Amino acid sequence: MKTVFKTIRSSLFENHPIRSLFVLCICMLLLGACSILPIPLSTPTVTSSPSPTPDAEMLAERVYTALVDTLYPTSALLVIMEQTQTSVIGLAEVATYQRVQESLKEMSAETLQNFRLENNELHTLRTSMVLGRKYILFSLKDRQELFRINQSGWDVFYNRYPDAPGIITFSKVGFNKTMDQALVYVGMQSNWLAGVGNFYLLQQVNGKWVIEAQVNSWIS
Repeated sequence: MKTVFKTIRSSLFENHPIRSLFVLCICMLLLGACSILPIPLSTPTVTSSPSPTPDAEMLAERVYTALVDTLYPTSALLVIMEQTQTSVIGLAEVATYQRVQESLKEMSAETLQNFRLENNELHTLRTSMVLGRKYILFSLKDRQELFRINQSGWDVFYNRYPDAPGIITFSKVGFNKTMDQALVYVGMQSNWLAGVGNFYLLQQVNGKWVIEAQVNSWIS
């Protein structure tokens, strides 16, 4: 490229000074353009991404299933509040979590931390949950219409749902980092003065969720 440039410059300057100056400028521009052309880069090495963690929603369903299979093994129908809770009236207080932490010695700190993070507000359970048996999700409006207006609400309830043990309330499930320990709140109301709420600590053993310990939150 440099040799061609010298040849053009010498021949043009001798015969046509003005034209040669113009051509010289063009050649310099071409030479500059060649010098700034991008240099091909080597192909980057692609590394495989780490395997995704198990789907928390599916694991939560397995935890719920293990709980109802253990707590209500003969119930053909489950009536479950569609809104999650961690206490009888909504969200648990700090004192409740402190008692849970003190009582469940085998619970890891990260399990409780994840539980509190997942339950910092109320959530709506999915209608597509797979729990191994028939269930219906009961809305707050359904409950208010059944019990607030009708003093015989529980009679009406069991007439409609004779195979149900009562009304179940779930929290969202909290997991440890390895997803083999779980904490969940379960409330059960079966009559006006017949109810209980517990926190359950579960461990995955040979692929199955097993209740390891529990602590009572309230009882009526």
